[in-house]
Amino acid sequence: MNERNRRIPQLVRLMCTVVLIGALAVAAGCGAKNVKTASGVAKATDTSCVKCHTDKEALKAGITTADLKPEALFVSQEFLGSKHGKATCVSCHGGVGDANAIAEAHKGMKPDPTEDGGTTKCGQSGCHTDMTETFKKSSHFTASGILDKLEIRVSGQPGDSKAYAKGVFSAPDSCSGCHATCGQCHVSNPTANGGGLLEGHVFVTAKEQQDNDRTCGFCHDSIGPQFIGSDLHHERGMGCADCHTNKDEVHGGATPSKLVGDAVTVKCMDCHVSLSGVYHSGSHETKVTCEACHSDNYMSCEGCHEGEPKTVTETVKLGLGDDGRITTFAHTPISPDMFGDPALDSSKLGTKASWIQVVPHTVVKPAVSEQFCSRCHGAGTAFLKKSDLQFEKVETNLLYPGAPLRSVKP
Repeated sequence: MNERNRRIPQLVRLMCTVVLIGALAVAAGCGAKNVKTASGVAKATDTSCVKCHTDKEALKAGITTADLKPEALFVSQEFLGSKHGKATCVSCHGGVGDANAIAEAHKGMKPDPTEDGGTTKCGQSGCHTDMTETFKKSSHFTASGILDKLEIRVSGQPGDSKAYAKGVFSAPDSCSGCHATCGQCHVSNPTANGGGLLEGHVFVTAKEQQDNDRTCGFCHDSIGPQFIGSDLHHERGMGCADCHTNKDEVHGGATPSKLVGDAVTVKCMDCHVSLSGVYHSGSHETKVTCEACHSDNYMSCEGCHEGEPKTVTETVKLGLGDDGRITTFAHTPISPDMFGDPALDSSKLGTKASWIQVVPHTVVKPAVSEQFCSRCHGAGTAFLKKSDLQFEKVETNLLYPGAPLRSVKP
């Protein structure tokens, strides 16, 4: 089993470890009453929960999985003294907090009480009602944008393509396992990353770079590692939330749920309002997008099975964008075996292009040179060519007419 396919089962191991740790801790006296916390004496309904999950030694003693650390289950005193920490554990997670037997203590317990989109817990008592009402319709929660695109992709196959797409979407270790909940951004690592608390159960705003790197960066794993490793914005201390602030992008809004790439509202010019120099005027301004010049190599995948790319190439490919300007494209890992159906004909997937228009998160300040300019001019090394196309019928319109462009000296 490859690394990516281990991520979902990690959650199962995590919950088994919770049970094991609880058993050991209860045996050591974790069911004792009147447990002291930062906010006073724990309520009787929480004594077992608090005693066990605030003791790193007890957690360490019970962990048998090599890739699971005590910090993944440790609840800090800071959380217990916070506004959210004043609520009882069982009021969110269920279970029996004053039990002396582990089976009883974890009866009815919910590892993620926001798995319904936060409506029941975060939205109760009017705290985050508006936010949860929109979030449960968002791409992050439903992942329905992926399902919509998948239905288009397989519509060329015989039979009921809608039913086929839903089956693929809901299969184990498939698309549906990657949706987000309130807790998986603000409290814990994503389920697909094995879960585990981010900051001792302290609620993070998800607006700081370090939080974005661990949450956004993992799920958006064709973006995160590259953004963290080479993007000029990240080098200067920025995180995902510094640009992606619109509620329609993150929590969902009044617009229908879309694939994340289609719902992005932020633009370079929102911040870079005053640009000067010869390269920001004339034909460059009208015929080329910002990313066409300011993006370094970006990852493209050629075919995959259960999320594992067969071939990954780092390059910049340029083509004709939706607005008629030269812009950047990445290849999606589309192949019959990614659906787990060896009988599926590759040609049946050609109802949607395999090259998608993207803004690479590898923004650089380019050093203008003959080699750099030749990406478009002269040799035209970065332009999509006919030989690059996987589904020529629906991808020919991405080829920039006349490429490569006239040779110039920088």
